[in-house]
Amino acid sequence: MLESLPLLENSDDFVFDNQMLAQAVWFGFKIGEITCPPRYFDEASFINFQRRVKYGIELLRTGAEFRLAKLNLLASVRFSAQGRKLPQLEKESGTA
Repeated sequence: MLESLPLLENSDDFVFDNQMLAQAVWFGFKIGEITCPPRYFDEASFINFQRRVKYGIELLRTGAEFRLAKLNLLASVRFSAQGRKLPQLEKESGTA
């Protein structure tokens, strides 16, 4: 799945996971959840108000882009098979 999604069209910020999930839905992948306990600590868990607002706006933008593309009102490279993908990983030959 990761090699087929145009992940290089996504942000390098907090909104990346939302964009990737939208792409997975767009391209028809099934989505499941595996729970794991989170570990929060100040250095990794805090974003300031300005970054939270930016994140919220980016979530709304991703949702709007998805909907407009579904309605054929927007051509989005994020939801296009021609979007930039991760380089193909070389498969190891032989058995482990």
